[in-house]
Amino acid sequence: MLRSASFACLLALLNWTPAGAQFIRGHLIDDSNGAPVGGATLTVLFGEVRTSQTLTGDDGSFLISLDAWGTYQLEAARLGYETTTSQPFLVEPSDTLTVDFRILPDAVLLAPLLVTARSNRGREAFLRRMDDWGQGIYITPAMVDSIQPRRHPAEVLRNQPKVWLSWSWGRDPWSGISGPVPNIRTYLGKTGCVSYMIDGRAVRRPRFAEGPMWLDWPLNTLEAEDIVAVEVYRHISEVPEELRNAANEVWHGQPLSNLPSIVAGGERVAWDFMSETCGIINFWTQVGW
Repeated sequence: MLRSASFACLLALLNWTPAGAQFIRGHLIDDSNGAPVGGATLTVLFGEVRTSQTLTGDDGSFLISLDAWGTYQLEAARLGYETTTSQPFLVEPSDTLTVDFRILPDAVLLAPLLVTARSNRGREAFLRRMDDWGQGIYITPAMVDSIQPRRHPAEVLRNQPKVWLSWSWGRDPWSGISGPVPNIRTYLGKTGCVSYMIDGRAVRRPRFAEGPMWLDWPLNTLEAEDIVAVEVYRHISEVPEELRNAANEVWHGQPLSNLPSIVAGGERVAWDFMSETCGIINFWTQVGW
């Protein structure tokens, strides 16, 4: 019988964490008496895949290295305890997640994942670019609250300088659900096209996708209430180098680190910097903020 755990988590960015590495560390605790649970088997779950296992030390401690960031679960098993599984939790790139994993025999899972702190790297990056870079449009959380997007996250772009927002009607090819689809252009550059990012990660369109990009995952999963802040760079000249590199990192599995162009609407629109005109819109959500 599987029972879910009370899983109190503290997200902490540790100075010694190697670049590109992710870790989960913490203690396995007997919730009935607060004692550490040593000799237990901890399994890392990535969806249905069991990616790695480790044993807890005598003091209940464990340290697990992850090859990639993503959404994981932990499963704890030991003789004398019921197998216990946490709810899914996010480990971000280069982060160390510190957790207290409490085994709760015969307990009902109410709020198993409590995030008590984050590294705030998204907010820090947003504020740093707004203060130091200064080019583009920075829609702060207070501005998002004042705009009050209700039906679609793109509503935050209403009435932004040199940004043109119109709407059409489209059908999600995966769910079959119809709804409003934004058409976003800018008045800077000769094409006015934009590429998209979510929490600083480039949105990459499937190879054979057709129709508006907003009908593809993950843009079609964004809800209006998800949006915390937005960076709008209306032309390649406004895009900070760090975001330009992130958007260029992969195109259909091919590295573009040596090319200055970016991807917009599923098409690479130019081969060189002088002819490139596309900008980037970076949506910040609660997950990345």
